[in-house]
Amino acid sequence: MVIIPEYLLLRRRYPLQVYIFAINEYCNSQNKSQRKAAEGARKHFGLTTFSHTTLGRAFKALCKTISKTEETQTSGECARSAENSSGLLAARCTLFLGFIKKRLRAADRRSFESACQIMARRIWILHQKLLI
Repeated sequence: MVIIPEYLLLRRRYPLQVYIFAINEYCNSQNKSQRKAAEGARKHFGLTTFSHTTLGRAFKALCKTISKTEETQTSGECARSAENSSGLLAARCTLFLGFIKKRLRAADRRSFESACQIMARRIWILHQKLLI
């Protein structure tokens, strides 16, 4: 048995806060591409590599976890929008922003890194799932 903290993700190269930061950058700016959001995360965390495809896979996995663990109206919208790729993207961004907004507001005195760790711990305790 291996015991690791929730924020160190299995089969993921970077800590949780890198993925959450990049997804947040992508969803909060309507004109920003995944490439630009990944580049912003690379610069912010001083990484040599972090690609837009990594961001896309993490975003998809995070939205899948959120929709399974959170009882929100947006979860259903996300599932119904599967035929329309731009509708699906908008629904995923809305789902993520609703999820992160509640968590970061609750952790306003903590750093971004701590807030990400708390989110991951809460999902693990309540649902025995990794956040991403």
